[in-house]
This record gives sequence, structure tokens and C-alpha cells, in this order.
Amino acid sequence: MKLNLLVRSALILMIIITISSCGSSQSVPVSDNQNQSNSSDQKNRREDRKEARQQLLVDLNLRDDQIEEVQKIMQDSQERLQSVRNGSGDRRTKIQEMRTISNETDSELRIILDEEQYQVYESFKEKQRKQMRDQMQNRSGRGGRRGF
Repeated sequence: MKLNLLVRSALILMIIITISSCGSSQSVPVSDNQNQSNSSDQKNRREDRKEARQQLLVDLNLRDDQIEEVQKIMQDSQERLQSVRNGSGDRRTKIQEMRTISNETDSELRIILDEEQYQVYESFKEKQRKQMRDQMQNRSGRGGRRGF
């Protein structure tokens, strides 16, 4: 049950990272071949996330008055998440802090977006959750990190 909560928290975290422009990732010591492969995978995932964010903005069909506000919220969220990721503390605490940031970001977007736009945003997050689950399952199949 705790593992399920942890997995869901990790998925939410990855959605936040996907939505906001994630700049860095921490690496785990691996061989040169694995490191090159991981680097390539990370680059591909960053490109995929960038394309997904761009498509989200198109799908949201933001009005002119919404664009700046949404960008500000996303930038603020990204900076706060980066601060948590780079900060000290145990994994559980970081996940809780990131979940709080995610919830606050959702609340702020709910105020700015109309109902139809917010449903598009929610659908996007659900799609990202599914992709993260799939990636985590693929990692565990090839001996991924920390038991995932």
C-alpha cells in the first residue's frame, strides 16, 4: 500500500516535471555504455516532454490574456520543483513537497483556465501518468533504479 502511494507520488512528480521545463537530472553511477544510452534516453525524453508541452499549449487554445499567466505559473512551478530536487532532505519529504507544488499549480491553473481547457489539462496529465507507468515498468524489466 505504501509502495502504491510512493509510485503514484512518483508519477505525479514526473507529470509536473513533464509539464514544466525540466533542466537537469541526477545520474546514478553506471558503465560508459549505459551512461551513453541513459544520456541518449534522457535527451529523447526531454525532447518528447518539450513536444508534449508545446502540443498541450496548442490543445489548450489559450486566449491572449491567459498565455502570460500560464507561462508565469509554469515557470514558478518549475523553479520551485528544481529547488526541491536540488535541496537536501529524504526522498519521502521531497515527494511530499513536490506533490504540494503540483496541487498548488493545479489550483492556480483551475482559476485561469476555463472548464474545457482544464479538462484538456487533466487529460494531458493522465496521459503523462500512463507514460510514466510504462517507463517505470520498462525500467524494472531491465534492472532499473531503486527497484522500479
